[in-house]
Amino acid sequence: MKQYPAKTINQLLSGDSGNLRLLVERARMLQHLTTVLRQHLPLAMRDHCSVSAVDKHTLSVCADSAAWASKLRFHAPTLVPRLCETPALCDLQQIRVKVAPAVTAATSPPVARHLVMSASGAQAIDGCAQAIRDPALKTALQRLATRARQRGR
Repeated sequence: MKQYPAKTINQLLSGDSGNLRLLVERARMLQHLTTVLRQHLPLAMRDHCSVSAVDKHTLSVCADSAAWASKLRFHAPTLVPRLCETPALCDLQQIRVKVAPAVTAATSPPVARHLVMSASGAQAIDGCAQAIRDPALKTALQRLATRARQRGR
């Protein structure tokens, strides 16, 4: 089996290796067009819209919610002439808006919180339990009060 020399990620991304190089160039172009688009958007909209594709006459833009997509559609007719001033978009005729929720980094599962009840809270629950006639509820409240006292030590 033929062995290939190991390459760093930087060498792979900046090298001349076919598909990967094209992918990196396309990502850089879309990022540049997103920056250009955001310069022409109102401040409140800038973080909610990004360019997803471009062809000869159409710029496809993703908004992270239907509300932002609607606002972007409202601004689209005035954006087209301003974006045509950019060399890469000189033939632009329309903006197509799509809704695509923003991708966020995976978060760790929530940490279980152990709530601590005060001694007076445990005493109040125990007092309520003494006045209750339902045996199952009375037992559950007494158990809760007991556990609260044990954790409070």
